Amino acid sequence: MTKNLISSQDYSRIYDVVTTLIIKSGVFRPGFTPDEACLSMSVMALGILDDHFGFKASLEIGTAKILFGGPVENGLLLHLGQGSFHSWLYHDSVVLDFQAPCFQEAAAQWAEVPFRIPRKMFQRSYHAPNMRQNIQAVGDAFYLPDDELRAATLENNKDLSRPLMGDLVHAASHWFKRYPKQMPQELNAYDTVKGRTAVRLIHTPIEGSW
Repeated sequence: MTKNLISSQDYSRIYDVVTTLIIKSGVFRPGFTPDEACLSMSVMALGILDDHFGFKASLEIGTAKILFGGPVENGLLLHLGQGSFHSWLYHDSVVLDFQAPCFQEAAAQWAEVPFRIPRKMFQRSYHAPNMRQNIQAVGDAFYLPDDELRAATLENNKDLSRPLMGDLVHAASHWFKRYPKQMPQELNAYDTVKGRTAVRLIHTPIEGSW
């Protein structure tokens, strides 16, 4: 049985906030997009979950795969992320993957995808042992944390160590409001070059869950 830690409405709001900040902030390199940003998305979402939901999820880094369509032997069991690198959140035996709504763009970077991958939420009860053999149907997934890779990434990732990353985490938590509270469609931000600017929320419709 699927166990949800947060509602689909709140998942959608978190996704909208973190992707908007990634696209609009200018903190990352030019052209940096959410489908490349699983780690940054996880870090910002982690702050929101802590501040607004009162639970401390763990930041996981490792290998992830999901069957998007067709039989496994046809090569549509796709790694998420370059070099099998992916990041997600884990709490109370539930995986929360906030990159899921842009799996289409993420998968297209590493393989040719001959069909449309729907923009769905990924929030699912999950126990890692023995799951590798259970990928048979569309939506089946495999997440395997790598503690050594996690430690090395957190130590060496330049984006995470930049002061502005901390500002983004704070901004994401400040902007987010739990459903059914009204959430502002704009966030007032201050840029040292442009001065005070309004960042408009980018909304992405989500079509159910994996």
